[in-house]
Amino acid sequence: MSTPLSAEEENFLRLTRIILHDLPSQLRSLFINEFARKYGWPYGNDAASGAFFLGNILPQNRCRDATVRNNIQHGDTTLFDCTTLFYCILYSGALLQPPLRPRNVRSSPLNSSELLDQLREHRNMLAHSPGTEISQADFSTRVNDLKAIYRQLGWSCTDLLQAATGPLTTAECSRLQQALLSERAHNNALDQIVQSHDLRLLAVEGMLPHMWYYKPIHSFVSI
Repeated sequence: MSTPLSAEEENFLRLTRIILHDLPSQLRSLFINEFARKYGWPYGNDAASGAFFLGNILPQNRCRDATVRNNIQHGDTTLFDCTTLFYCILYSGALLQPPLRPRNVRSSPLNSSELLDQLREHRNMLAHSPGTEISQADFSTRVNDLKAIYRQLGWSCTDLLQAATGPLTTAECSRLQQALLSERAHNNALDQIVQSHDLRLLAVEGMLPHMWYYKPIHSFVSI
């Protein structure tokens, strides 16, 4: 008989459920809606749509990560992981406006791109965490932060709250643990893309020569 999970371990798995199940669902809807809004026709969610997006909307082979390219190529957004979705929405330059700016020049209040980047940071915390436990206080804080971001983006919090409070079966715990292992294996895939994105924007804005204190982004950012 397996050892029962502690409350802290259950908190960690519930947060995993939010980040790896509910968040990608929200991002997929955003991707599809933004594609239709910007390009004037519905995304077909098939290989033809994926090939068109990769070949015509992402010029010059800007997406160099093989896993992300393969995910986009097959076109089925139900198989897009967080890394692929965040790349397409935030870093490809193909969809969301306004484009994401470096952290030190963010707007106030945050725009939609910056709110989405905060969600990416919650995902990164999970992917980089060496442990499998979260205290009740930290769990509550993170869930409240996520709810606030969802609401600012106009997203429903119903599924988020269900993921945060619903029961955990043994089978689901196993699936979540495997999904987290997969996510961690891919958690550094786009570091160089993110770094290039931020440095390029700083150069365009004429800020790069003065940013002697700018911390190398690979030391604290991954998608």
